Amino acid sequence: MTPEALRRLIESGETLLVEFKGEERAALSDRELVETVVCLANRAGSENAWLLVGVEDDGRITGARPRHEGGHTDSRRLVALISHRTRPSLAVRPYLVPTAATYRRLGQPAEYVRQRAFEPLQQKQMVLQYVERHGRITRREVAGLCRISGPQAYRLLDRLAKQGLLMREGVRGRGVGYRKATE
Repeated sequence: MTPEALRRLIESGETLLVEFKGEERAALSDRELVETVVCLANRAGSENAWLLVGVEDDGRITGARPRHEGGHTDSRRLVALISHRTRPSLAVRPYLVPTAATYRRLGQPAEYVRQRAFEPLQQKQMVLQYVERHGRITRREVAGLCRISGPQAYRLLDRLAKQGLLMREGVRGRGVGYRKATE
């Protein structure tokens, strides 16, 4: 994302896809960070969501505080934190975006986290866990659960059936569902 695109995103304000978390008064705790990422991941739709750390609720860029020793934020550690504290693990992609205001104020780049769609392995795990708990799943439920389109949900279910993990029930339409394959 370019600084101009980020600026436009901030100017548009907070939405269901964009959340601001300012650190002007206090640093964002790991718990607050993970909870916010989970909230963004649980919303409806398949568009990417954005968590902008270092942006106040009124849109002012105050900068993100360093999260790790040495006065910086380690992107890999941030990814690991979110991945290890969420079930199913959420894949995020942190970006560091230098801005003049942030350099002047804190001497550090502004930071934010972008939530990507779930990875294929996560989708598989989510579907299998759902079937384990509920006994059955439909294409529509897979699309909502994994935030993917209907055709993508169909391909995922078809792949799991071909792997022998799920078994299709029903002929066509709304009556079609998948359950755990018997061994």
